[in-house]
Amino acid sequence: MAVWQRWVVSALIATIVGGHLVDIASGLEHWPFSPYPMYSRAQRDWAPVMAEIVGIRRDGGELALKEPELLAPFDQARLLGALAQLGMRPDGMALVRKALVDCLARYERGRRHGAHDGPLLRALRLYHGRYVLDIAASTVGRPAARTLVLEVTDADTRS
Repeated sequence: MAVWQRWVVSALIATIVGGHLVDIASGLEHWPFSPYPMYSRAQRDWAPVMAEIVGIRRDGGELALKEPELLAPFDQARLLGALAQLGMRPDGMALVRKALVDCLARYERGRRHGAHDGPLLRALRLYHGRYVLDIAASTVGRPAARTLVLEVTDADTRS
């Protein structure tokens, strides 16, 4: 192998390894490099905490907003990821509140325009649910404990 070829291969390797190291150190993603955040933390317990957005009907009952058309163009997974990112900012709770107010307004616009046939909601709630996992999967969809993080009402959409 010629000397120039060794330099080219060495530079290519340094670029690939260096790019990954920069993203790992900064915690940011610059395609095609990544710190792979999904796999960066070990799961140490069997009780993960997961967020959930639910609608509150006029009668006080809760409505799980799982169908994508209810919060279109968002789906619950991407929306919760975005809310988590907003929550990490210095003014995080204010930004999360603003996003939930927007979601409630979107839900109502979709309902009025026939995009979905969901009931009239008076509020949206953001919960953190603690799920205790077992091998028989008997607790699927039922958190062992739920903590209310934030609630926005239809009055918030008018202000």
